[in-house]
Order: sequence, then structure tokens, then C-alpha cells
Amino acid sequence: PATAKEGGQRRRHRPPLPHAARSEIESLLSKLGASGCRYYRNGSRHTDEEAQAHLLQRLDYLRGKGDIAAN
Repeated sequence: PATAKEGGQRRRHRPPLPHAARSEIESLLSKLGASGCRYYRNGSRHTDEEAQAHLLQRLDYLRGKGDIAAN
């Protein structure tokens, strides 16, 4: 797989997710971010927006590692 250097680390090319998967993920994360819920993680409480940002960061990380395929 193609790689690009980002921040001193080699990252794999991130092919786009299929439209259906991307739409479903965006919908779920949008609902999470607007839920008004508080989340408890690693001994700390977080807002719905923080939970949404964390999951987006994890998705980006896994896609960068090539652990989430585009198909």
C-alpha cells in the first residue's frame, strides 16, 4: 500500500470508505455528538462532543493503519 509521511511517521494511503459505510458512520457519530449524554472513560467523564471527537480520531487512526478497508 502507498504510504505518506505525516508528523515523522509513515502512514498508509487512506482509500475512501464506501458511501453507505461513510453515511452510516456519520449518522451515528452525529447522533452521539448531539445526544446530551455524558460518557465515562478511563476514569474521566466526557461530553457527547468529546466522545464524538474521540471516535473520529480512532477511526482516522485505524484507517491510517490500514485496519479498515474501503470495501
